[in-house]
Amino acid sequence: MSFLVALNGSPRRGSSVERLLDEVCAGFREGGGEAEQIHCNELWIKPCQSCGPAPTTGYCVFHDDMDLIYPKLERAHAVV
Repeated sequence: MSFLVALNGSPRRGSSVERLLDEVCAGFREGGGEAEQIHCNELWIKPCQSCGPAPTTGYCVFHDDMDLIYPKLERAHAVV
């Protein structure tokens, strides 16, 4: 099954961005896919620190809410 990740960067719930992404997700689901909208403003994500070490496992040496997002992005067939 196809999977869509919709990244919402708006700081407000109910915003025009959220409504637009709701429609995108609904259309994707109507086509038989699975879709998830992620409200980025509600997550704790540390900006890149250019610390230099390449992680031996995973993506980053810092563990924040991106740890929840990485698997979804890997699984996604499309990202909006």
